[in-house]
Amino acid sequence: MNKPKTSLAVTALTVAALGAGAGAATAVPAPFHPTEKPTETTGQMKTVSHHQEHKGEDHQYEVQAGDSLSQIAEQHLGGEQHWHGLYEENKHTVGDNPDLIFPGQRLHLSEAESSPTHARPSAPAPRISPVEGCSITEAYGVPGPWKAGHHTGVDYDCAQGTKVHSVQNGKVVDINDQGSAYGLHVVIQGSDGTFTLYAHLSRIDVGVGQPVKQGDQIGLSGQTGNASGPHLHFEVRTTNHYGADTDPLAYLNSLTTVRSTEPRQHTVQPAPKSPAVDDGTPKGYAKSQLAKYGWSQSEFSALNQIWEHESSWDPNAVNPSSGAYGIPQALGHGHVYDLGDYKAQIDWGLKYIKDAYGDPSAAWVFWQNHNWY
Repeated sequence: MNKPKTSLAVTALTVAALGAGAGAATAVPAPFHPTEKPTETTGQMKTVSHHQEHKGEDHQYEVQAGDSLSQIAEQHLGGEQHWHGLYEENKHTVGDNPDLIFPGQRLHLSEAESSPTHARPSAPAPRISPVEGCSITEAYGVPGPWKAGHHTGVDYDCAQGTKVHSVQNGKVVDINDQGSAYGLHVVIQGSDGTFTLYAHLSRIDVGVGQPVKQGDQIGLSGQTGNASGPHLHFEVRTTNHYGADTDPLAYLNSLTTVRSTEPRQHTVQPAPKSPAVDDGTPKGYAKSQLAKYGWSQSEFSALNQIWEHESSWDPNAVNPSSGAYGIPQALGHGHVYDLGDYKAQIDWGLKYIKDAYGDPSAAWVFWQNHNWY
C-alpha cells in the first residue's frame, strides 16, 4: 500500500561537506546511531603531525570532506569502535554533535590511540544466547550519547525475523507495542529476580503474565524503534527500570542450561483466539476481528505498526499523490470502501493481509523492507 506519511531513512555518521563557493549549502548532519557504518570518504586522509614516529608525542589529524569519526578511528586507531574515545578527546573541537565535523578541523589522536577500548571489560562468549548464530556488534558499557552515558546492553546483528528466545525461566512482566525508543520489546522477570529486555522486535509472541521457560520463543528480531537496521538489543537489569543495567554477557555466563533434558521449544503456544471486546474504536474493532482470521491477539502489535505508519488509523486519510485512502490505504479511491466507514475498511484490510501475507507479522516484516505492503 502507498502511505500518506513520509518515513525518515537513517543514514550513517558523515561529516558535513562545505561548499567551495558563495551560496554553497552545509550538509545537514545525519541522525546519530553509534552502531552505524560510515559512508565512503570523498577526500584523502591527511596527517598534520610530523612526529608520529615518536611514541608519546601528540598526533593530529586534519579533517577532510567526507570524513566521519568512526572512519578516522578505523584508519588511524585500529578500529571504528574507538570513535567514542576520539570524540571524548576532541569534544572541545567537535562540539556536542559527534555527527558534525568540518574540513580543516584538527583532531588529537594521541589519547584516543593510547586507549584501545572505551567499553567496560566484557565477559567471554556465553553458552546461552537469546539468538542463535548472531554476532555482537555493540558491546555493553561503551560510552556514548545515551541517557545513561553508556550502552546499557549488547546488540546482536540479526537478520530480520530471527527467532528470539528467553534466556531464563520466568514470567513476562512487560511488553510494548507502541512508540518507544526500544520499539517492540519484551521484559521478562526471571526466577532469580533478574529482568531481561529484548528490544527492536518485529513481532511479539507472548503476553504480560505469561510464564516462559529458558529457550521459549518470545518473538522475532526486527528494527522497530530507534534502530538503523535489523538487530536485537538485549539488556539485563537488577530492577525493571532504565539505568539498572548490568553486564549481559557476565549474566549469561552465570546461567546454566536448565532445560538440558527436555527438547528445545521453538514456539510459544499462542494466546487463546477468543475475540477481544469491540470498544467502539477502530483499534478495538480490529482487535475483535483477529480471531476470525485465526490470529492471536499478539498479531495486533504488527497490525498496529503497519496502520499507524499508513494512516494513523484515520478512516478519512487520503494520499493525494497516489489516491490511497482509509485506514489500510487501499488504492482506487472510492471503489473499495467508503471514507469514514472504519469497519468496512478494517474488514477489507484484514482480508487483504490474510490473502497476501498470511498474518500481520509477515506483512509488517515486508513493510519494513519496502515501506509499503
